Amino acid sequence: MAARPVWLFSTGPTGEGDPAELMKGWRFSESLQPTADRIRPRGTAFVHGALDLKRLSVPEKIVIKGIKAPIGDFRDWTAIAAWTAQIVKDLAEAAPAKASVAR
Repeated sequence: MAARPVWLFSTGPTGEGDPAELMKGWRFSESLQPTADRIRPRGTAFVHGALDLKRLSVPEKIVIKGIKAPIGDFRDWTAIAAWTAQIVKDLAEAAPAKASVAR
């Protein structure tokens, strides 16, 4: 586990359904997974993403059209807020233990 508390998140597919199932267990790109493994985060979150055609280049739009990715904002802000609230709770619970060790 990392010397300092670290949590990682990644955004994934657009559309409906469990993002991890839609991505067949993938949570980070192949190139980033070794870094995530070395960090050994205390937790990870993988949430739906958002796809706004106005923000994409022409080549990106062509790819999105080709793979028929759902367009829109599919982020679950309630789940994201709950995940971050849990991190705050974990940090608050760990703080007194560290303070007493430092004395």
